[in-house]
Amino acid sequence: MKKGKLISMVAIAAGLLTGCVDQMPEMTEEQSALIAEYAADVLLKYSPNYVYKVADEEVLLEKEMVEMTTEEMTENNAEEQTKETVEVVEAEVVSTVEEEAEPTEDVIDVTEVDFAEIFAMDDVEIRYEDMEICSAYPQGDVGTGFSVSASEGKTLVIVHMLIKNISEAVITCDLFEKDLDVSVNVNDGNYKKASNTLLVNDFITYMEEIPVGESKEAVIVAEVNKITEEEMNSCLLRITTKDAGVTAKMK
Repeated sequence: MKKGKLISMVAIAAGLLTGCVDQMPEMTEEQSALIAEYAADVLLKYSPNYVYKVADEEVLLEKEMVEMTTEEMTENNAEEQTKETVEVVEAEVVSTVEEEAEPTEDVIDVTEVDFAEIFAMDDVEIRYEDMEICSAYPQGDVGTGFSVSASEGKTLVIVHMLIKNISEAVITCDLFEKDLDVSVNVNDGNYKKASNTLLVNDFITYMEEIPVGESKEAVIVAEVNKITEEEMNSCLLRITTKDAGVTAKMK
């Protein structure tokens, strides 16, 4: 309707102008109608109402596009963050499992080991003798000597070691200076550190004189969960220094 009124107004104006302009060319009715319609379009384009309407529509359209784009970006970001979170969690789980896993170790038969070689000692030979399970060591009357008793619900694993002087002179065997780290593993459980006792022949703190060609006994004492000989399926002995170490199978 608005455009039709504009065309009528333009047509009237054109008619009025015809009498005022000396050199106005003659036009057919069809040409006049085309010019009137074109003029109406121009007026409508530059009309304030028309501009505001177009501007409003463009703003609304732009707003809708921004909202759609923002929504898509939010969804994409959420998906990306979720993916990254899953990857981080998986990496942390893998890292934690790898840290907690017991490292693979080489285990040799205890009867094949000369521990003196591990300790870099040339004048002695140190070998495994045997092992026993008990609630107290030594058993029986020990006179004025020291003894060790297991705590309630615990058992003592006693490992007997023989230290032999293979040099041509009397020597003092000093294992205390080696700063030994000794532990025992029963039935593939956790390693239990050997106890530091007041026994005179405690292997960890052993420091005694040994004549030429003679052997002395030293013992390793480890307290583990209560167990019997029949219940023990395996037992490992691990001894390390700051420079070397070995894990040996006793049973």
